Amino acid sequence: MTVFGISLLFFGGGRVEPAKASLQEEPTFFFYINGDSDLSLGKNTFQEIKSELKNEALTGALYFDPQGTSLSSSFLFYEKGQLIFKEDLGETDSASVSTLLTLFERLETALGSKAAGYFQNLFLVVWGHGEGWLPVKRADFSHPASEFDPVLFSQGLEDFQNQSHFGPFSGIIFDSCLMGTLEVSTLFEPSFKFLMASEQLVPGDGLRYQGLGALVHSSSSPREFLLKWRNTSNQKLSSSSLLEVAFSVYDLEKLGPLLSELEGLRKVAPLYFKESYVLWNRSLQQQAWAIPYLDLSSWIEAFPAGIPESALIVKIQGLLQEFVFPGMGSNGQKTGVSLYYPSDLLLLLDRAEFQRYSQLEINSRLDWASFLEARRKWVEGSNP
Repeated sequence: MTVFGISLLFFGGGRVEPAKASLQEEPTFFFYINGDSDLSLGKNTFQEIKSELKNEALTGALYFDPQGTSLSSSFLFYEKGQLIFKEDLGETDSASVSTLLTLFERLETALGSKAAGYFQNLFLVVWGHGEGWLPVKRADFSHPASEFDPVLFSQGLEDFQNQSHFGPFSGIIFDSCLMGTLEVSTLFEPSFKFLMASEQLVPGDGLRYQGLGALVHSSSSPREFLLKWRNTSNQKLSSSSLLEVAFSVYDLEKLGPLLSELEGLRKVAPLYFKESYVLWNRSLQQQAWAIPYLDLSSWIEAFPAGIPESALIVKIQGLLQEFVFPGMGSNGQKTGVSLYYPSDLLLLLDRAEFQRYSQLEINSRLDWASFLEARRKWVEGSNP
């Protein structure tokens, strides 16, 4: 059986030493499905995952919030294919991070002393709408005022890690649109070793869950497992989707050096930083399926040749190759990691105010928090 060196615990108290048990040698999944939206395939995904957990002798928790207030949310836990417990939760707000935390508390109570062993090797899979680093408004139709906010989710995970002394965790997987971004990577980097997501729009039947057990049983590390899952999912998408979409895998332990060099480039070459960015986004706007994101590899390649900062650009290209394991779209183009700019922000690119915006620092956790907050204010229509 494979060995996945990770931890994910949401329940409280001090440090819990992991039990020396065979459960450590198996991954535990937590599938979090927000089906209370305009996405019609939530129920199909729920059934597909449930079948995989049962038939492939996998261990994992499965939460599903169906469409409508009259239908109860479900929470199940399987151990090596055997259903250990099932709960009907009533109506839940799947857009709220408090719901996720509550589910882990329920799971801890149900598993008792065995909880630590189960959660030494866990992948968190989030299914639903994504909007990059921005909150998704009306993410749960039964709770119209609620938002799915990646910032709040990442903070909840990080706060738990600081309290429990567990981590970093192994992988977070977004079966959602536009989550393969530098911003999302930075949000979850303190709590996870790997991210799998797409920088593009993702159809409702995104990731491939059928065959997940075979991938688990044939992999020797979290990275190998995620790369295999990326490949099978991208093969599925290339044959079934009209969109040019692919998932990529990101090694979050390689993110820090990349951010530092990007910040260095911004400081020594602010003019090129701005002009190349604007040039690339103008080309995006001319495409029929223009999406407001900036693929970093393509952007770096747009810098003029022979500038004094050429050596730094080459270094950044090398760091990008270490950080992102790109997927391959049906058009044969590699995807990667992006800076995600909402449509409203694209309108600001030619304004004088962009000078201040472009000088926000991105090379540290504190600077990045300020960077995101300022960008959020731009989106909401106020100056940073």
